[in-house]
Amino acid sequence: MTEKEMDDRIDAWLDGEIDAEALASLNHWLVESPENAARFAERSHMHGHLFDWAEGRKLKSTVAGAKVSPWKILLPVAAAIAFLLGVGSWFMGPKPGEPVATLENAPGAEMKLFRRSVDLDDPVLRAGDYTLSAGLVSIRYETGVSLLIEAPAKFQLDSKQSVKLESGQIAANVPPEGVGFTIETPSAEVVDYGTEFAVEVGEDGASEIHVFQGEVEVQPRVEESEPVRLFTNAATRVEMASNVPMGIEIDESRFLRSLDEPMLKHSRFVQGLDPSLFFRMGIPKDGVTMRDKAGESDGEIIDRGARRPPFSPGKVGSSMRFDGPSQGAYLRVGDFPKPESGQLSLSCWIKAESLPRRGMIASNATSHRKGIFEAGLLRDSGKLFVGVKPEGGDDLVEVRASHPFPLHSWQHLAFVANGETLRLFLNGIEIDLAECGPVSATASHPFLGIGARVNERKQTADQFWHGRIDEFALFNHALSDADILALYQNSDP
Repeated sequence: MTEKEMDDRIDAWLDGEIDAEALASLNHWLVESPENAARFAERSHMHGHLFDWAEGRKLKSTVAGAKVSPWKILLPVAAAIAFLLGVGSWFMGPKPGEPVATLENAPGAEMKLFRRSVDLDDPVLRAGDYTLSAGLVSIRYETGVSLLIEAPAKFQLDSKQSVKLESGQIAANVPPEGVGFTIETPSAEVVDYGTEFAVEVGEDGASEIHVFQGEVEVQPRVEESEPVRLFTNAATRVEMASNVPMGIEIDESRFLRSLDEPMLKHSRFVQGLDPSLFFRMGIPKDGVTMRDKAGESDGEIIDRGARRPPFSPGKVGSSMRFDGPSQGAYLRVGDFPKPESGQLSLSCWIKAESLPRRGMIASNATSHRKGIFEAGLLRDSGKLFVGVKPEGGDDLVEVRASHPFPLHSWQHLAFVANGETLRLFLNGIEIDLAECGPVSATASHPFLGIGARVNERKQTADQFWHGRIDEFALFNHALSDADILALYQNSDP
């Protein structure tokens, strides 16, 4: 029997128009495999009749003048679904399709409930199995518990006081009203006692729990295992089929914990310096359009098929994450303001995870066009450089660092071209200087690439950065030494 024929029989049953022979065939097909039960459950959820079953309502179908009770197939259906989903308490607590939480934000999200797309404009999240294949979702419970879930993730909402995480990562913020909130994973059960923490489940089913503030109890799922209490700035790992939690180093830089971009003194100071382009690297609502806080030169995030959203904790709020040559996103900016004054300055925070050949922080150049400026790494040396094209010149004037760029730590990069010199700064200190005339305002290449060099010939990019970039600002005037130092010093939350 084809899938369409079986779907037609399910629909006939849901509409109360199935005959005895078709009902018997449906019942037989249903208990053949968990996959069939799952297909039946999905279609039933959409119609709402499975909920009626759980509440014990008496739905009847007419069979050639006789009444055929749907309860004849209820028990095997319930058993198959419970087996498939691993929920012996299927008929306890919130029933499939009942509201359990509220969807607050879903930047760039693609999410399914029982393999059917979720309407992200509907704030009601119902009990069931979810798959988040792209973007981020922010969820809130009546108790005030908030969850931030990052794709890719599989999770189950089956209670107003718990969530089951099959894979992926969740950051949780639990107020006093939500104490006791539980995150269940294949290898552990994490019970909160009023805290902020994150849980990640890997492909192997192992769980990592990181406590940023407060206290949680971690109970391995293996029988006769003792729980471990974790407090502020502590973390542990629980592997599958193990009853021994293993203490690990907490990693605050791995987990996004909020979608908000705080307006702190650094961003206020930047805006007070009159930038021509300013990307705070906050998480955009649509997951794609990076808003220019200084004007209208919005950027477009090109994700290149990355599995994870290109955002991570930054120096201030969130940052944009660049995963290097093999994969990951970059930011493409079109008609950005050009330095008509002949002066140009840049300020940004950068973090390197590795030093890829010619990795670009920002570039208005291509392999065959010099552009106005570029900043990145010198070939295989790993040394920072900045190049600026002066008016009437064919080559870039360059300044560079004398040592390879530091790894795994935030560094403040700035350069100033004032019409006479080009100066390079790292963490508020000048590290190189070169003579340079007024900066060209003519860009033969239309795009500015951040985290890569845009190649318009191939409609792609190259020379990708591997790390993070935050609080990226351009100025069409020369910043002073005091400005540069203040930009470096005024960046602590």
